[in-house]
Amino acid sequence: MKVLKMLVVIVFVMLITMSFVVNCEAVDPFENNMGLLTQPNELYFLLYPGFYSAAKLKDSSGTTSTNDLGARLYQTTIRLSWFNKSLFGNALTVGGLLPVGTTELSGSSNAGIGDAMFVAGYWLVDDKSTGTYVAAGSYLVAPTGSYNKNRAANMGKNVWQFMPSVVAAKQIDKLDIELTFKYNMSTENKDTGVREGNSAIIESYTGYFVRPDLMLGAHLNATFGADSHTNGIRNPNTAVQVFQAGPSVMWASGRFSALVVGLGDFAAKNTAQGYTVYARLGYKLF
Repeated sequence: MKVLKMLVVIVFVMLITMSFVVNCEAVDPFENNMGLLTQPNELYFLLYPGFYSAAKLKDSSGTTSTNDLGARLYQTTIRLSWFNKSLFGNALTVGGLLPVGTTELSGSSNAGIGDAMFVAGYWLVDDKSTGTYVAAGSYLVAPTGSYNKNRAANMGKNVWQFMPSVVAAKQIDKLDIELTFKYNMSTENKDTGVREGNSAIIESYTGYFVRPDLMLGAHLNATFGADSHTNGIRNPNTAVQVFQAGPSVMWASGRFSALVVGLGDFAAKNTAQGYTVYARLGYKLF
């Protein structure tokens, strides 16, 4: 049973490797605020430096089973995002991301690149006059990252992931209210026979524009997973559940933008419980 729990934790920590590059949807859909676009075509270069740390491991009842997990991740993700508002009327976006960093788990460590991610989305509702936005899209994660089945800590997951997403946003005067739903599906890790359970991810955000270029916000996120499988056999009572909450601040000036987010885990089950701090630094190339 302890081995099974450790497998679940390893899967989760590798999932955290990719979390820095997608968490920002709670601030603005697909990493950009549609209300700020000023041209039919815009290309952004972004960096996501981030840090994750967790000492506690929670079991299926939410009880701490260890206080010495030693899970850490130091990562920077490089991203290009292209937006177009002339091809189909409403906005669409495509982009690619590649994380680079170092991860640690229970005395094991690994440095290198993580799994590459590709994203495409389209705004079904793109109404700047009323501040109303609804977007649908998907993320595709390719197993390009550093991985070894005999190592607890890995920058890559050795699986393909597909994550359809829907984002709704409403701006009311100085308020920005957003809700994101994602459904994450993974293939089986052929080296271990483990397939993590599909998971529903809900991210909510409320921000307040202190000034036109400065917004303060609060996040509340939740992940509800299903049981994992090993060689096609379900592992009962292994479903991951975790809630996150924390503040953020976003600043924009000219071609530059910066976002800083802090998230703390709570009410976790079958996973590590820790905290995440990351930033999004953006520059509009054109």
